[in-house]
Amino acid sequence: MKRYLLLSLLISASFCGEAQTIYRSIEQAKYSHGKSLQYISKSRYDIEISFHLREGFILLKNNDLGYKHKFINVIPTKDPNTWRAFSKDSRQTYLFSIITTKEGKCITMDDNVFVYVMDVREAS
Repeated sequence: MKRYLLLSLLISASFCGEAQTIYRSIEQAKYSHGKSLQYISKSRYDIEISFHLREGFILLKNNDLGYKHKFINVIPTKDPNTWRAFSKDSRQTYLFSIITTKEGKCITMDDNVFVYVMDVREAS
């Protein structure tokens, strides 16, 4: 029983630890789905993404354009650092993934039509 409690506390702590992290992106790329991903465009906006997993939402802020978008009903997937979240505005579910590469971290947002890739760093 003690092992189970300890394990559940560790899982809760790691799951909630990501909730406090705010990522900042300056450069974003957009790809379209098809037989393979096709590059469409690149943009340079000051975007902040925060994962509030305990509360069940992901918040995306575009500081250049001054808007926020809240994705709700966040649920984890089988893949680590990957969640599904719903957008009330577009009435679609998005797949969010945090990917670590040699160059750093990036966050992908996939709505089955477009994939948005953001090179990110943790905001200070």
